[in-house]
Formats: sequence, C-alpha cells, structure tokens
Amino acid sequence: GPGVRDIHWDGPSVFVLTSDSVRRFDAMLDPVGSSPLPGQNYSSRFIPSDSGLFVNTTTALYELDTNGVPGQLFPWPALPNHGTSACAIRRGDVLSVGNTVISGRTTGIVRKLSMDGVAISHAEDVEVLLQVDSARAEHAGGWFPFWDQRADVTGRVVNHGPDTLFRVVVSMWIDLPVMLCSHMTNRIDTSGFVLAPGDTLDLPFGDVFVARGVSPTAAPIGEVCLVALAPNGLADRAPDDNTACETVDFVLGVQDEDAPPSIALSPNPATDRCFLKGSAGLGTSMQVRVLDLAGRDMPVRSRLLSDNSLEVDVSSFPAGTYVMSVLQNDTQTALKLVVAR
Repeated sequence: GPGVRDIHWDGPSVFVLTSDSVRRFDAMLDPVGSSPLPGQNYSSRFIPSDSGLFVNTTTALYELDTNGVPGQLFPWPALPNHGTSACAIRRGDVLSVGNTVISGRTTGIVRKLSMDGVAISHAEDVEVLLQVDSARAEHAGGWFPFWDQRADVTGRVVNHGPDTLFRVVVSMWIDLPVMLCSHMTNRIDTSGFVLAPGDTLDLPFGDVFVARGVSPTAAPIGEVCLVALAPNGLADRAPDDNTACETVDFVLGVQDEDAPPSIALSPNPATDRCFLKGSAGLGTSMQVRVLDLAGRDMPVRSRLLSDNSLEVDVSSFPAGTYVMSVLQNDTQTALKLVVAR
C-alpha cells in the first residue's frame, strides 16, 4: 500500500499521513476514516501548532478538522525557482522553508507568511559580474600527475532593486576530483555593507583555487563561475543574472617545480637532445613525459645510456618552453625544458 510519511498522536486519535491521503485511527489503532490528499512529496509532514493541525505539501498548506479531513488553507505563493520543503506555524505566522535554485546551485530561504498566505513583499534584485586578471595551472606535487588551476578573481555585485542592500553572499565553486574528501569553497559574505540602488560593489577574491587535481590535458583551459545568493537574506526576484561564468586559459606554470637534486636536466636550453642525470641509479622503471604549455603530450624518444644517464630526443620539438614530467620510484618531478632553434 501507500508509504507512511508522518504520524501524529492527538489524544484519542492517531493521524497517519500516507503518500496519497490522511488516515485517522482510534486509540486502539482501528481505522476510523480516510481523506485523499494530493500533491505530496518526501518533505510533506504534519505541522502541529497552538491553533490546530496542518499538513504541508508541495503546492499548498492544509488544515485538518477534528475528523482528519484536510481543507486547503492557501497555495504557496510563487517565487522564481523556489520549492517549499518544510514550514512551522507560530503565533499566527507561517514560516515557509525552501530552496531557490540558481544555475544548479541551491540556497535556503525562509519566508514569513500570514495565515492567509500573504508573504512579505520584497524586490531584491542583484546581478553578478566577473573579472579574471590572471590564471595559471601549477603541478599539484608528489607523484600524482595532476595540476591545480588558480586565478586572480574579482566579483562585482550590481543592485538592480529599489531598496538598499545590506548583505549578499557571493560564492565561487571549485572543481574537485573524487579523491579529495575535503570540500573547498571560495565565499564572500558581505554582511554589514551598504549598497544603494544602482550602485556596484567590488568583491576581490584574490588569487584562489579554481580547480584541484586536473589532468594535464584539461589543465590549460577551464571555467570560472560566480553566483550571488540571498540579497538581504531573501530570494532574488530575477535570479537569471545571478551567475557569471568565463572560460579562461590557464598557463602551465613551472615556477614552483619540484626538482630534487637527485635529478638534473642538461643542456637546457636544448636543441636536438638533452640528458637526465641522477646521483643514484635512474632505473629502467623511470617514465618521462613532455607537455607543451597547452597541455598536449609531445612524442618522446629516450634511451638509457647508463645507470644514471638517460638521453631524450627533442629534435622534432618546435622551439618553445615545455614541462618535463619524470616519474621515478613513485615520485613525480616537474622540470622546465626550453628548446631553442
């Protein structure tokens, strides 16, 4: 039969909210009556209060009479991209809890309504703009063949509403691989500022991570996105311009290369060939990759000359700067290679 969503014990009666109805039982749990109630979802619940027993559904708020028959009190007021998930009733006020969805991101919204379903009117409306001053990709370090993307980002919030803004939350989400357990967010909460109608506020994030653990082929290009949420703690009346995204070229950086003294590259710059030399034996298990600054793999031909010397043929490489990745004994080393012609 239908699944049970909630149970409420009220003196001699037990009310059961199922997925399609409200059912009433006596104190011995014998069925007394049943009334249909459509429009429910996983968050539908009984709402007890000092003025009676209510039920919230996805579309409306219902009040139950003493026999458990629901009567619609009012439909939930429409709000852009908003879904009601819960509510509470206190001293004649209805507190509606829900989420507003903007570009796939959600934020919680609490609205106060009268018992007639009249919400406090508001006209908060912000637009978010994005400026990226610089961007780069850095080797993540260790033996992982991954890169981190960083960018110097400034967000701008424009107040298009008729009221002064005192708060808005601006977030920039970070792409993370599954292997990372921690959740990272670049977030600015502007509580306490004053932004008059028509004015613009600059919010510098500074030099921050945009993505972590990106593959070498994906590292040179990516997307930076900002979202502005909850102006004055309310839902934006026109959320379509609350998100700004920009596709960015990330230059592969070697300024933080991890080059232990056990491996050296020479000559550098190179013309036709270069040599990797190690103070200890390099071993036949060493793997060498060469990437251009667009993250593309270059064809590598190499041969082991001795236990501590490996020759790498770069005669087919165009002149330019490359990143040489050396994997040896579970250790990743990134070296800067310059090819001159």
